[in-house]
Amino acid sequence: MTSVTEEFSLLRDWIGRSETVTDEVTVHPIAALSATLDREDPEPGKGDPIPPLAHWLYFPGAERQSRLGEDGHPPRGGFLPPVPLPRRMFAGSSVEFLHPVRIGDRVERVSKILAVTHKEGRDGPLVFVTVRHQVIAEGVLALTEEQNIVYREAAKVGAAATPETPGTTMARAAQRRTTVTADEVMLFRFSALTFNSHRIHYDHRYATQGGRLSGPGRTWPSGGDSAGRSGARKCSKRDTSQLCFPCTGTPFCGRSVCGLRQPGREVH
Repeated sequence: MTSVTEEFSLLRDWIGRSETVTDEVTVHPIAALSATLDREDPEPGKGDPIPPLAHWLYFPGAERQSRLGEDGHPPRGGFLPPVPLPRRMFAGSSVEFLHPVRIGDRVERVSKILAVTHKEGRDGPLVFVTVRHQVIAEGVLALTEEQNIVYREAAKVGAAATPETPGTTMARAAQRRTTVTADEVMLFRFSALTFNSHRIHYDHRYATQGGRLSGPGRTWPSGGDSAGRSGARKCSKRDTSQLCFPCTGTPFCGRSVCGLRQPGREVH
């Protein structure tokens, strides 16, 4: 019988695995994101640069409905390792913008597993997976992103729902902020736009049962979109700009999401 420690150590075999997918940058996802965030942005057109983080709108997966798990995620063990922990969450990201991605570009995303780490947390085991994505537009490296994904045990029966994290320290230090209040329709529209069927983002019953969360919620580029657009202005003046945002809390349905800009860095 394989021990828990051995099971986690086997996941390290996924380090170094890679996959490459292609797409074309079209107008509709950019216009739809602005509409979802209730923004009055200029109508995008061919040749226009897309805002930072808008690359998340492209390269959607196309897993068959019959292969999705109870949580709405595709089965594990393909590109991402088969972590034997049921709860998967986005833990943060660091993006370096090197070259504009424009509407009409043919783009390629090369993804690689950089690290798989097992830790013991206060509430049980945790597995962190670090993935590097490189987006190439018309043959030129446009951006590099490192994403951190965390896997956790199932919520214990009778456990209190995960509370909202206020982030007051960040708020006090912020020079600029943009606030968006996310309701169920907005969360659903964004999930549809990114073709992300993880039920915790839009299914209230699923999100709240068993103490998972206090409501539907997600880490999504609403506050990050604001910081990213600020970064876009800097990127137009310099060759490189960087955006880093650890996810210290989940924006829940019906609550405000605040995009903050601190001196010297952008945060979500």
